Amino acid sequence: MSYEHIVVVGGTAGCLAAGKLAGEHGARVLVLEAGPDDRNPLIRMPAGFVKLLGVEKYMWFYKSVAQARLGGRMPIVPQGRVLGGGSSVNAMVYMRGQPADYDGWADAIGDEQWSYDALLPYFIAMEDNARLNDNYHGVGAYQVTTRNGRRCSAVDAFLRPAIASGRVEVKTSCLVHSLIIDNGRAVGVRYSQEGGGQTVEEVRCDGEVLLAAGAIATPKLLMLSGIGPADHLKSHGIAAFVDLPGVGANLQDHTETPVVALCNGPYGYYGHDRGWKQIRNGLEYLLNRSGPVTSNGVEAGAFFDPDDLDRDPKIQQFCVPTVYLDKDHTDQQASHGLTLNSCVARPRSRGSVKLASADPKDQPLVDPNYLADPEDLRLSIGGVRRAREILRQDPLQSMIAREVFPGPDKLSDADLAEHARRFVKTVYHPVGTCRMARDGDAGGVLGADMRVRGVRGLRVIDASAIPTIISGNTNAAVLVVADKAVEFITGGKRRQPAGLAPRSNPTNRQIA
Repeated sequence: MSYEHIVVVGGTAGCLAAGKLAGEHGARVLVLEAGPDDRNPLIRMPAGFVKLLGVEKYMWFYKSVAQARLGGRMPIVPQGRVLGGGSSVNAMVYMRGQPADYDGWADAIGDEQWSYDALLPYFIAMEDNARLNDNYHGVGAYQVTTRNGRRCSAVDAFLRPAIASGRVEVKTSCLVHSLIIDNGRAVGVRYSQEGGGQTVEEVRCDGEVLLAAGAIATPKLLMLSGIGPADHLKSHGIAAFVDLPGVGANLQDHTETPVVALCNGPYGYYGHDRGWKQIRNGLEYLLNRSGPVTSNGVEAGAFFDPDDLDRDPKIQQFCVPTVYLDKDHTDQQASHGLTLNSCVARPRSRGSVKLASADPKDQPLVDPNYLADPEDLRLSIGGVRRAREILRQDPLQSMIAREVFPGPDKLSDADLAEHARRFVKTVYHPVGTCRMARDGDAGGVLGADMRVRGVRGLRVIDASAIPTIISGNTNAAVLVVADKAVEFITGGKRRQPAGLAPRSNPTNRQIA
């Protein structure tokens, strides 16, 4: 097959773009995915992702550089490494964010088509809501990307239907090494396939190369191809084809700080994945598509301002009905419990992704720079205090045996700051490392149409392109970003009428 477009890689954004380009626009598309296919049955089971999060076959485990404000901790930032990317291994929470998030994008990019009112039709078009349709909510059960008790990944929703057309070819276990650039235009990629030894193959296309490898791998690939900060590239012996200082900068990620309590009875999911309970739950799922296996593990949450001011929510809180801590904390015995994780919805801290070497197989240097801005720490403390208030409310209070972390004796801001530095972790939402920006913005990497500056035939269509992180789970936003990319590539008409409607009422910034 000859290809019009090459998509690197087959994650959330890549699956949508490839599926729509082939299925709706008749294009011939090649998808190169670094991980395996998505045939593992645990991927289909909503609760199955919990068993996949620690499996190297399906995950990239990016070890961050030592974090100065976390006492030198080097927390892992996992990302999906399987066809479907994060949409195949995430907690399936579907969250648009709030209007102010996208209106901020429009201001940063200098283009109203990135505002909330302009993007809302794209969200609605890809949704099939079973509840809370066309409503806003801030507290309650989460909407999730499942259908009939099964995960509905970007592969299921967009890519697999298009594969039947014969216009999409998917190659898994393919690590892309660099772009092929001829006369200032991206015309293909170099890659190696797992099991192929040291052989590096080349593949070319007639149209565009679309980078969708995520906020860590996409800037790495650009820099390996000579697109990025010239001095940094030179230090690794890479000649700069385009000097773009913004490549790898502006890394943003949501962080969460837990409050963990033990329960006085079997109220949560502890023990449901072993022994007789596991057998019973598996049978219930296979026979009825119901029961604990249909849970995403993060069933409810809330948005609030810990300062109790009439402003946009600053904290997203997840309720996990078990003891849930990062893998570098092994000092808590497993038991029936509850974890309330407070996520800083709009972190101010900014980090970076840099090359460790010129070897494509080496992991990049990931510096999330967690809690670099004091406001992020202040809000984390506020989230912990609010979580404690929730635990003291009936009927929940009657189910709690004792608080484990931070612990009932940890009361001062200094105590809670120490707790945050010890336990704060990623929410798996890195964005922003190849951001869209106005013309003249020296830190911008992409224009409003997602084209890489200084290179023809090349776009970034994933979370890297996002200027500022949204105040909620990022999967839905990434799907819309990819949908807009398809529109730009094909010249398709916008879904909203000419002449954008006024932006949403700025005093009504509820979470959708």
